[in-house]
Amino acid sequence: MAGILPRDPPSWPLGDNATDTVIGGVHFNVTTLNHWNYTLYEGNWTLSNWTDCYLADQPYTPPLLLTNGTFVNSTWCYLATEPPGARAHIGIGVGVAFGLCLIPVLLNLTRHGKLYLPAEKRFYAIGRRWQWYWAIIICITALIGLFTGIDVDRYRVVELPLVLNVFFWFLMNMGSLALVWEAKQDFFVVIPRNWGAVELQRSPEQTITKAKPAATDSRFKIAPFLLFISWLTILVSLWHSVRHYEARNRGVLNRIIGFLRYVPFRFLLMIPLALVVVAYQALAAWEFDYSPLKKDTNLVAMYVGGYVPALLLVIILCVSGYLRPNEDKELIRQRRERGAEIDRDLGITKKPAWWKRIRGEVGTGDVVRDQLYRNVREVAGNRRVQEMAEQRATNAEAAPATGNTFEMSSLHRSPSVASSTAPPAYSSSGKVRSDRTIQAAAGLLFPNAGNPPPPPVGNRGRNTENRGTMDRSVSANSGVSISGPPQQIRSMLDV
Repeated sequence: MAGILPRDPPSWPLGDNATDTVIGGVHFNVTTLNHWNYTLYEGNWTLSNWTDCYLADQPYTPPLLLTNGTFVNSTWCYLATEPPGARAHIGIGVGVAFGLCLIPVLLNLTRHGKLYLPAEKRFYAIGRRWQWYWAIIICITALIGLFTGIDVDRYRVVELPLVLNVFFWFLMNMGSLALVWEAKQDFFVVIPRNWGAVELQRSPEQTITKAKPAATDSRFKIAPFLLFISWLTILVSLWHSVRHYEARNRGVLNRIIGFLRYVPFRFLLMIPLALVVVAYQALAAWEFDYSPLKKDTNLVAMYVGGYVPALLLVIILCVSGYLRPNEDKELIRQRRERGAEIDRDLGITKKPAWWKRIRGEVGTGDVVRDQLYRNVREVAGNRRVQEMAEQRATNAEAAPATGNTFEMSSLHRSPSVASSTAPPAYSSSGKVRSDRTIQAAAGLLFPNAGNPPPPPVGNRGRNTENRGTMDRSVSANSGVSISGPPQQIRSMLDV
């Protein structure tokens, strides 16, 4: 084939003659195999010419080879044909644990990300949410990597599943450091690279000559140093924040004790775990046998050093999130306590909530109605208003000839208005009583008004004398209503 370098003919299992070989109990023509550059790899029992690869052992052995180099009823090498191994079983368990951690992470994101105070300038709620966002990223990358790692055992020939498993493991490591701080600068050293060399683990010789040098090159060795610098940045930032709040202690030992006392307890657990993440990535960069990039790696080192620290970081964050209140609610509580302390210092005693309800100072829903009711009640209980009403009733009885014995007659009117205005003709309906009620209420609420009142109303067909008698009775009754108990007000028309 074009592009294939000439090489020595491979050795084939002996068959019936020099041009015959037996693979998996099936006879093949050696001349055709050599012509199409096929090689039998007995380590994993595959037939490959660097372009096509087929499984050669039973029950996947092709029954026939055509002269054009095509195998009939063959099985492609890059398929999940093997049963899951230990790496897959452990990965499923750890993946389920990361999946379960997503639930408390989302609950804590809702709890701590909700705002109860108005947003201030240069303050955004996303600042308190970033740790939960990174926890979500850790869980998602771990789930993708672990569940794609199941096919690492099921593929007889190393292929894409191993690359995906390791790719998302590196992303999870960076998220683990970012959970405590931020480690994005490790990204461009590890991720943008040719991952094809890691897949070259299809034989022991190929693993040593191709995969191991690629998995332990200088870029993989630089990445742990950048992670370690990020870890040191976390430590320095924490020290810088705490030193402004702790007491000024003398001596190195006292300062260390004071620092540890002021540091939140979750950081005393999370910072060492973040260092374990850095240490294992450095170990994988120097020792290929303990690296997750190796197909048959040390599973204890891979899961204990590679996945358990990240899982513990998420668990510690979730537990601390349940124990800590929302920041806005905590600020509200602190402000309430400071306000109560200031009131105690000033001698101010606040009434309980039920105090206003007893005094009727709490509205029942209709604010306007409650205000009118309170105003009328205060007016009805005023002794001066009551005396004015009684005086008006007495004056009305003493001057029946004026024809204007209504309670508002004490208001000054010009002679022209009094002489020219004739009483309108109203029928004895609810409209008459409504107008009189409004006029009486206006006289009580606004006794010093300068505008003339409307003329008194009467019934059509009645003479002035009868009207005066009726008006006197109304004036007399109004004095009794003012001196009696306050009326239960439902609207302004009941005044």
